[in-house]
Amino acid sequence: MNGAIIGETGLLRMFPVWHCTDLTIIIPNPEMQHKGYGTEAIRLMLDMAFNEFEMNRVSIGVVGLNTDALKFYKKIGFKQEGVQEQGYYYNGEYSDFVMMRILCDEWS
Repeated sequence: MNGAIIGETGLLRMFPVWHCTDLTIIIPNPEMQHKGYGTEAIRLMLDMAFNEFEMNRVSIGVVGLNTDALKFYKKIGFKQEGVQEQGYYYNGEYSDFVMMRILCDEWS
């Protein structure tokens, strides 16, 4: 890459007392997806969450229509916890919102 910003990631709603946080990542340009950038970013964020911030649990919400993202997070090691039925609305269409998580002892 030439230093261009291709997306963003972060840890949200960090609760140190509970040792849990939420993860967010977006790479909006389809031309930048499926190139390993997301995998690298998620690995860095999980390393930071578990090793630097001593979190035990990292969760993420995924739009059910985004089947590529669901497969991606499962490959990383996230597990599905639940579904908010029709919890997402975009462009005149409802979609489920899939709640996923990974625990510190599941991360390698």
